[in-house]
Amino acid sequence: MRRVVWTVLAFVVAAAARAEERWDLSAPRVSMRLNAGLVGDLGIALAPAVPFDRDGYAAYEVGAEGRLVALAPGSIFRTIDLGELHLSGGPRLSWKGDATSLRGARLEPGAEPNTFRITGSDGTLLFLADHQHFAVDRSARTLRLFNMDLRLSAELAARLGEPRHEGLAVGVLEISAAAAIPPGAVEQPTGACASPNWGQPDNDVALINLSAVGQVARGGGFVAIAPSAVLKNVGATDVPWISKFSAPQPPYNNDQHPFLVWNMYRVSNGSLQQIGASGLKHAFLTLNNACGCPSGSILWVNCEDVYSTGTNDNSGSLGPRSEVDAHSGIWRRCGSVFDVNCDGAPNSTPGFSGPDDPRRLSVLETDLQTPGAQYYVDGWYVVRDDVNIFNTMAYRSVTPTFGGASWSFGPLGPHTPGPVIDAWVDPKSPGPNADTRRVVTALGTLSLAVRATEVGGGRWRYDYALMNHDIDGWIRSLAVSVPPGAVVTNTTFHDADRDKDDDWTAQVDPAGELVWSSPLPYEVPRPFAPTVNRPGMGWGLLVSFSFEVDSAPTTPQGSLARVGLLNRRVLSVPLLGPTP
Repeated sequence: MRRVVWTVLAFVVAAAARAEERWDLSAPRVSMRLNAGLVGDLGIALAPAVPFDRDGYAAYEVGAEGRLVALAPGSIFRTIDLGELHLSGGPRLSWKGDATSLRGARLEPGAEPNTFRITGSDGTLLFLADHQHFAVDRSARTLRLFNMDLRLSAELAARLGEPRHEGLAVGVLEISAAAAIPPGAVEQPTGACASPNWGQPDNDVALINLSAVGQVARGGGFVAIAPSAVLKNVGATDVPWISKFSAPQPPYNNDQHPFLVWNMYRVSNGSLQQIGASGLKHAFLTLNNACGCPSGSILWVNCEDVYSTGTNDNSGSLGPRSEVDAHSGIWRRCGSVFDVNCDGAPNSTPGFSGPDDPRRLSVLETDLQTPGAQYYVDGWYVVRDDVNIFNTMAYRSVTPTFGGASWSFGPLGPHTPGPVIDAWVDPKSPGPNADTRRVVTALGTLSLAVRATEVGGGRWRYDYALMNHDIDGWIRSLAVSVPPGAVVTNTTFHDADRDKDDDWTAQVDPAGELVWSSPLPYEVPRPFAPTVNRPGMGWGLLVSFSFEVDSAPTTPQGSLARVGLLNRRVLSVPLLGPTP
């Protein structure tokens, strides 16, 4: 009996030890990639000078000595929470009669899991690092932490004379080390991640935080902007997260993965306008944070994942939106910018051409300087078989501020799930002389909203915003009824691409409708690949219209707006408009 008791106790002790498994990390290597253009805009000079990579980052290998300890409950890496490294190399940063060096700095775990602090030899907190990706090679017994945003601390921002830049991502941090994984240790997941439960179609991924928004490049009158994002599988089924050009895997027998896009908007003089749109970010790895499951190519139920500013501003992961059918979430890899020859093998793509590269969210600096305007940035993950696209998208208000050479966008407003058009006209409480409708079809979903403003002399201005969430049959026209004999003036159209050749034109037709139509045919350019002959408005975009007329608004039941699609289908939307 005593032997049985001791055996049980030994098993319990061994299980507890395994649950709190720790790995000593040795032979550390630290590298930094600093966004050379951005730090230059901040007035920082880097020494020694090194060649820039394809995306304009200066890469430094930083010598390091010391010891870190990783926490790996169930032999699954989760975070580094003990130890510190002393940097024996790295660049010198100098500005305005002041300077600091990474040589002699201390790198240690931050207050939150998967974060780090870098403190200079003079005691100044220089950088914080977050949004960490990681990879464990159990056979080689190594741990690699990568794609971490390197952010300015409040202390360093103050020394630069720009406190508003606290938290600005100025580079990417990477740490690799040998990991003393106990012999015979195997992963013991504690979450529901033993066998995938695929959803077709009942996946549900939520964008739970746009955690940062910052400048990544500037020049020629443009500023490029990228966010950091955190998401969570809030559904009951698991989601494939397979990097492009991986071997085919279940459940679709291909390299299915989610995609991320982000946009910027301005509300001014009663009108909502989109002023910038990113390309299509291909997701490539899920960390499965906060759920007890290992990282890899499946986002398990209740697990979270992160993508950093630096990761989202990576030319090797960004392509055109037109290569994905948003309603289905399927990527047309054959003939894409990554597989131009359609041979199934990845081809190289060029680095960014500048701040206004079409793969980036680039905004004209003049568009950020409209007096009294409100600004928003949103993000949307496109996930195949997701049953609720409106929790995969979210927005935050931002405050653009220019400091003479660089832009900041804080403080950020609340993280709000749903489309940004709802911030302009709230579906639950639109207020007087405003209305909004969400239209759900077998082809996808769109939103249409309007605000009417009395401008004097018996005349009213009507501002419309049309948002295509995921209709792949592109939208090509908008028609609004106007009273017979009404005098229509000051028609406007606005989209995000700054290309006047694809602007929609307005005319009053014989049926008494004011119709905006996209030009036909219209070629949608794909960077580095053949163009696509598709007229009209693509998914994930918003276009704006306005006009003035001598007619007050009527109830939504008294007026119709009609949206025309590429397949000649017309959607009739009851919406507040001029009195017939």
